[in-house]
Amino acid sequence: MIRWQLHCTCRTTTLMALFLIFAPNVLAQGGSAPTGPSDAVHDVRATTFTSQDACKLLSTKEQEDELTTKTIYDMSRSMPLNFSSNSALAVAINKATKGGCPGCAAAITEAAKTKKSNTAFIFHLVSWHTFTGPSMKGDITTASSSSDNSCNPTTSCVDLRLPNGVSSVTAKVAVSRDFSGTLVFEVAPDSVTFAQPSGIAPPIPEGKAGISKSGKWTIPTQGMTDVRVRAASLISGTATVSLVAPNQTVPVSSDWYVYQRDGKDSLKFTGIGSDGNPRIYNKKNVLLVGIDRFGEYKSGSSGEWSYKSGTIVDAYKASVTQGTPQNQTDLAALTSALLGISPGTAAPTGALLEGEEAPPASPPCHVLFLAAGFQPGTAALPFDAKVTVVADDHYSSTPAKASIEGEITTFSGPSCDQTTGCVDLRLPDGVSSVTAKVAVSPDFSGTLVFEVAPDSVAFVQPTGIAPSVAAGAVGISTSGTWTIGTQGKTDVRVRGDSPISGTASVTLQAASMPAAVVSKPPSPGGGAVSQTPTEPAPGVMTCTGNGNSLPCTTTRTFTSNDREWWDVSIGVTIPGVREPKYSIVSSAVKRSVTLHTDLYAMLDLYPFAYAAAKDDWEPHFNLGVPITSQSLYRPYFGMAESIGGLLTRVFRPRRQLGLPVGLNVFAGMTWMKTQIVIGNPTTPNSLTADLHSTHVWKPVYGIEVPISSIASKIKGAGSKNTNGSGKSTGGS
Repeated sequence: MIRWQLHCTCRTTTLMALFLIFAPNVLAQGGSAPTGPSDAVHDVRATTFTSQDACKLLSTKEQEDELTTKTIYDMSRSMPLNFSSNSALAVAINKATKGGCPGCAAAITEAAKTKKSNTAFIFHLVSWHTFTGPSMKGDITTASSSSDNSCNPTTSCVDLRLPNGVSSVTAKVAVSRDFSGTLVFEVAPDSVTFAQPSGIAPPIPEGKAGISKSGKWTIPTQGMTDVRVRAASLISGTATVSLVAPNQTVPVSSDWYVYQRDGKDSLKFTGIGSDGNPRIYNKKNVLLVGIDRFGEYKSGSSGEWSYKSGTIVDAYKASVTQGTPQNQTDLAALTSALLGISPGTAAPTGALLEGEEAPPASPPCHVLFLAAGFQPGTAALPFDAKVTVVADDHYSSTPAKASIEGEITTFSGPSCDQTTGCVDLRLPDGVSSVTAKVAVSPDFSGTLVFEVAPDSVAFVQPTGIAPSVAAGAVGISTSGTWTIGTQGKTDVRVRGDSPISGTASVTLQAASMPAAVVSKPPSPGGGAVSQTPTEPAPGVMTCTGNGNSLPCTTTRTFTSNDREWWDVSIGVTIPGVREPKYSIVSSAVKRSVTLHTDLYAMLDLYPFAYAAAKDDWEPHFNLGVPITSQSLYRPYFGMAESIGGLLTRVFRPRRQLGLPVGLNVFAGMTWMKTQIVIGNPTTPNSLTADLHSTHVWKPVYGIEVPISSIASKIKGAGSKNTNGSGKSTGGS
């Protein structure tokens, strides 16, 4: 009992010493530790922005080639990037923000100077592949009954079997000149029970059982297994029918890269820290750049990136929160573990994916999209920057704004698959009406229709257009000005509804703008817009569409660490120091050796913190005491070196090596308390009298592990009075 009390007293004394050394913030954290309340307005500031078609941001073929064949290729390999003011990347960022991002312009200007930059550059590179949706085409020349589920004869129907999750199908119908009959659209949830659906766009005229002319329709098919076009009656002629399910866009890879300024007009990859996360060190702001590319990578001896056209709209949102210095977190974890209290659990992180293996070819339009925004940090470092991305497909990559101009020169179906057949305005929240100005050329022939959507998907012709469309007419074919009601809508558009010759110049102008303009992402599956989408695991892209396709969401949190001049860690001496022990055997002194392989609580001091992170290659001082037994008998003083930082410096200076767990090697001296024998004792009592305590210096070396790398592994480590080893993995 007395021995146990003495042992606890010694341990308590050691813990009190640790608190006296570490707990007061006597070593300033780079001069930026808050001394009072932080700036609440600055600290909760958020940034939102959306992606745009890159071919509209770059004016020359040379810039497109530079962005795709050089910049993206280098980025996927964490190589240095050209970031001069006239580089393709800088030009695209400037045009994407349209001068509405002073922080972006300042970051570009700052990169052209030789002074230190306070901005970290976070790039989100996503590769997408678009799979062609199933389709069916056929000629209808006879009629059949609605009760005939098998469409007998087969020339009376065109039937498409649907995969799971297809929400709509496009039906294209072309009838011959001598066609006389009625065609009906039907869907079935079980391939047996066919019925005419509601919500067909454009709607079938009231009082009509079906259609009898050429055109293009969108048929809702959510929850259905089959969709078909059937001839309810047919007197003469032929109807050629095509049923096409929408394409599916799926992510191939989602990579995050963090860069910082590296001399004039250049950016370098910051590397992966010992915790497995991208390193951001002593940066007060963040410039976010999202890049989406469409296509597929063809492996082999002639591997290349084959571009395919697609459409993507990424809605980015970034926000920052004040963080806690890592050394204070480590200290709390260490002391909590030694006292047997469970430390907090570190948040999981997502894995960075590898880049492609060959540079891509230059893309046409609709294959490369770019988004950019500037996120200021909190009033004091460190801070956590959380980035949320909501991706969906939309046939206009224009973000929410007040107006848009365009020309319509071709016919386009309800899906606006021909961009020259639609002018689409994405609306900010709260716009109640839009003014549409149409000017047609003298040789114009065709029909234009006004359409609105509450969710960027389900477009219909609105009611209450002023002046109203002529009675019996589907749309307009003349110049003029109209007012379209848009309350509760996300989009308004003018679409070419019939074959067109000539040109129609269209301007859509929001009549009133709300005070705050925030881009509204399209909703999944054509339903109501989700203001709070389900958040995926950090760093993981989660897609809710059919076949893991759009819409997709992802989140990632980045930490900008402050300069830290001290930290705490756990070390183990390998193999440890040797101490002589004495006993009496056969009336003579016998000498034996005890090996002390101790677990140490370390205090690390970083004299180079002004220039480099703690896990970089620069060495640092450390000192510590054993926590396994006799804490004050073998204090240690020496130096330590990061293994990952040193290997990176020696072998790969442009990219930090990521190890499963942060490891340091240390070497120094221990001032060991030991005993010596004076005289020649022959009995245990005389040996006790002849033993005298003294201190000796002995060299020692071993392995040191930062607390941040093993915080989740050391629960209860201090309750065991044994030497042991722990297994730890860093974040991925």
